[in-house]
Amino acid sequence: VWGAGARPSAYRRLMARPRSIEEREVLRAARDVFIARGAEATTREVAEAAGVSQAVLFQRYGTKQRLYFAAMLPAPPAARLA
Repeated sequence: VWGAGARPSAYRRLMARPRSIEEREVLRAARDVFIARGAEATTREVAEAAGVSQAVLFQRYGTKQRLYFAAMLPAPPAARLA
């Protein structure tokens, strides 16, 4: 099906839907949930607040811990200006 040298990751890139929610929107929703519920909040709660699936969160951040730190740590000064 994939042929010599072809990889499924290349297929996923070609077939992937465009992102329908910006990174900052996901992080804002995650921040709101984590502030309200603390670190005990679930990725399901974050996904619902952001309007995405849990799979999207794990595709973008890999783990709940990475999502938590991305949402809760202050952005570098240059990123705050954007």
